[in-house]
Amino acid sequence: MSIEEKLIRLFEKNPNRFYKPKQLAKILNISDRQYPAFKRKLKKLIEQGIVTRHKKGRIGQGLRSYEVEGILHVKSQGYGFLITDDNKQDIFISQKNMGLAFHGDRVRALLFARLRGKSQEGKVIQVLQRARKNFVGTFRAGKFWGTVIPDDIKIHRTLYIAPEHQMGAKDGQKVVAQLLEWSDERQNPTGKIVEILGMPGEPGIDVLAIARSFDLPDSFSRKVLQEAESIPESIPQSEIERRLDLRNEITFTIDPVDSKDFDDAVSLKILKNGHYQLGVHIADVSYYVKQNSALDRDSQDRGTSVYLVDRVIPMFPEKLSNEICSLKQGVDRLTFSVLIELAKDGSVIKYDLRESIINSKRRFTYEEVQAIIDGKTQDEKFQQTILEMYHLSKKLIQKREERGSLDFGSHEVRIELDDSGKPIAIHRIQQLDSHRLIEEFM
Repeated sequence: MSIEEKLIRLFEKNPNRFYKPKQLAKILNISDRQYPAFKRKLKKLIEQGIVTRHKKGRIGQGLRSYEVEGILHVKSQGYGFLITDDNKQDIFISQKNMGLAFHGDRVRALLFARLRGKSQEGKVIQVLQRARKNFVGTFRAGKFWGTVIPDDIKIHRTLYIAPEHQMGAKDGQKVVAQLLEWSDERQNPTGKIVEILGMPGEPGIDVLAIARSFDLPDSFSRKVLQEAESIPESIPQSEIERRLDLRNEITFTIDPVDSKDFDDAVSLKILKNGHYQLGVHIADVSYYVKQNSALDRDSQDRGTSVYLVDRVIPMFPEKLSNEICSLKQGVDRLTFSVLIELAKDGSVIKYDLRESIINSKRRFTYEEVQAIIDGKTQDEKFQQTILEMYHLSKKLIQKREERGSLDFGSHEVRIELDDSGKPIAIHRIQQLDSHRLIEEFM
């Protein structure tokens, strides 16, 4: 605990008492050698309005609300801002006042006295929770100790690595390090290398470094895998009977050509009153993942599947994500369905949410659906449904735009890799009507 923090704690416990500087030094066990530095810190606290000089030079508590908690956001220039929990204050934190905090950490900060015309400023006095476990960077070998220079420019400190914690890393290699100790802001933190990724430029190393820097797990625990493998692939008849059975409806998926998991499907039919009934069907993962199970806890930590250039880090093990929760062609699957009745002009009449079971009749790619829309391909079984879907999607887009909706244009790209994993081309993905169709229905 710093001298400033010790002083503040003392005044908090004794808000109505006043002390001479010598008394404070004695209470805090400040030696004669330390006393001049102690006096300078005390003077600074007085200037900042944190403590107040009273009669006869005695010092007591100043402002009462001088500490705040929040998340430290460091800018690439080195300074940062503490965002408070209520988002009502952005406290300026200079690089010299960041204490033992890194970008993203939850911290407690001490507020300085506000100067007229300037932003509120503060100093980090305690790290409450670290934002990251792993620090990805470049290892630099020294005569004895090595260093890891973080890739993230918002991490403003180099980690020092003792010989016994270097794992045999070679100079220039990309590594993953973890913090061991950092108790004095005047010194750099110490850490240990936990993984050697390889040399920069080697195929896949940069992507792997990104995954590690965000603490993205690329494997599942044994307990999670065992739980996934124990899930039966067959659907009990009792479950089928209690759900809305849509297996005879013309339902299909539309996804990119390289997709391996299919988590949504669509259907469309004309009702007797001439209205549309649009069906949007989402894979029912909740049937298989029970609350507070190992699968449930692990998926909450992951939050989502992450798509990188050359790999996917899934939210669930493959048996769930690519098998029993994937709406494969010709296979019965449990779903949640939104059945929406729409007038011919695209106006929503009513909708219903149901637990259901479907059987996808076709696995389409965006390009295949676009070819049908453009009249380049004939498909007797699905052509009429796809064209009706296209016309409905155009009406929905028009109605949305009439309500003042903004239509943001974006250019998605796909990076082509060779067999060794090196990028050889960047392809711009054309936004097709088939993309807009699915976006509008979803």
